[in-house]
Amino acid sequence: MTNTSLYLMAQQDPLDGNIVSQMLQSSQADRVRINQVGTISSALQYLSETNYDALILDLNLSVKNDLNDVKKFLCDYPRLPIIILAESDDHELAVKCLHLGVQDYIYKNQLNAELLNRIMRYAIERKRIHLELKHALAEADKRNRQLTFLARTDTLTKLPNRAYFFEITKKAIATAERLNKSVGVLYFDLNRFKNINDRYGHTTGDHVLIEIASRLQKQLRNSDMVLESVVMNLLF
Repeated sequence: MTNTSLYLMAQQDPLDGNIVSQMLQSSQADRVRINQVGTISSALQYLSETNYDALILDLNLSVKNDLNDVKKFLCDYPRLPIIILAESDDHELAVKCLHLGVQDYIYKNQLNAELLNRIMRYAIERKRIHLELKHALAEADKRNRQLTFLARTDTLTKLPNRAYFFEITKKAIATAERLNKSVGVLYFDLNRFKNINDRYGHTTGDHVLIEIASRLQKQLRNSDMVLESVVMNLLF
């Protein structure tokens, strides 16, 4: 069973566009459908209406405005593979485009059907791998931040826990000594809190602790920190 690929080509010269289109459609492995447009605005309109497998962009349509159109395509359609077609061998410009995030940069005078079809397949595959890797890294970063939060946070009140208290206290004292400032620590307890648990149950007691934590946080400045039953005043 053959696949059908749908490409959008933004090409300044219709003749060049027809040549590239014929090269792509000559592939024996895949079926290819190509829509051609002659302006950046038309390309943006087509992309807003249809999902394409790749965009082939004539650099002549974008180079005059410092590649801002390339940047817009990359920003608005981050999942779309983009292949740049250029007239001449400009290594510096090619590197610039690749650094922006396009999948490939090819020269019209070096193209043939076999090369072009291979470039398109590889560009789409590279984009897929890039997106999967980016997603995996984002998930790993999210998981690491969750683990850090859990390691530093009391599960009930969502306040920083005692482990984080010792960590931040060491840093606060070291900073205070360096700046010749002070660190104030206020410790307090809740008298007869056990009576609440005994009389109304631990669930009610938990709600009381959560409410106290919330009220404390609302009363503090940005430079203060509540750590379970400890209020630290950072006077830097």
